Amino acid sequence: MLDPRDRFSITSDLYSKHRPSYPSALVQWIEQTSSVQPGATVVDVGCGTGITSRLFADRYSVIGVDPSEAMLEKARALGGARYHRGDAVRTGLEDESAQLIIAGQAFHWFELEPTMFELRRILASSGWVVAFWNVRADTPFLHAYAALLSTLAAYKQVPKALETINRISGYPDLCDVTKSTFHHAQSMTEQDFYGRVFSSSYVAHGVTDPTDFRAALRELFLQHSNEGTVSFHYDVHAIAWRFAR
Repeated sequence: MLDPRDRFSITSDLYSKHRPSYPSALVQWIEQTSSVQPGATVVDVGCGTGITSRLFADRYSVIGVDPSEAMLEKARALGGARYHRGDAVRTGLEDESAQLIIAGQAFHWFELEPTMFELRRILASSGWVVAFWNVRADTPFLHAYAALLSTLAAYKQVPKALETINRISGYPDLCDVTKSTFHHAQSMTEQDFYGRVFSSSYVAHGVTDPTDFRAALRELFLQHSNEGTVSFHYDVHAIAWRFAR
């Protein structure tokens, strides 16, 4: 499998334009669960183009960390946080410098043991870590889309969010582990739909015949669109924890 640190470099433009954000209810839950105070340092590990960083940037001092310079270039252009190159096991940050660590749509790519060691190192003793994912809901349209991916893209090779949540839950020396689920939807025109699909690394790197795949996508869109749009409905799965000290 392609190194996760390199997977998203060629999709950075589409990623910044077409990836979904997250519902405000998730942000509120994170704030309430962690009791993070305004102005606190929030570290966004695997920040990509800064989608999650910007959700917190108006109230906190946010540092975005990502291994892809192409993604960071997009993040810096959109502003909202300080960004620098690093990864989940080598953030380059000081000991106990973060009051809250977040990871949106990223933790499934991390090596669990060295990542937990690094997060514990940079997290303040009272701090929290929260990992969360947009996971496509099981609607007729998305069921058909998933079937298309399993046929024409390298989708089965991608680690899954719920599997990662289970691995985190079973990790030793965690405390106050808390989970929650939220819901939202992303409405897309035909061109937005194509952009969303091709922003995914398993499409960008895993489709052997882009022409056939694009034709199948168009047929899928035409079958399921309503007044020129389709919607991706998401279940947002989140897990929060502290480290036992």
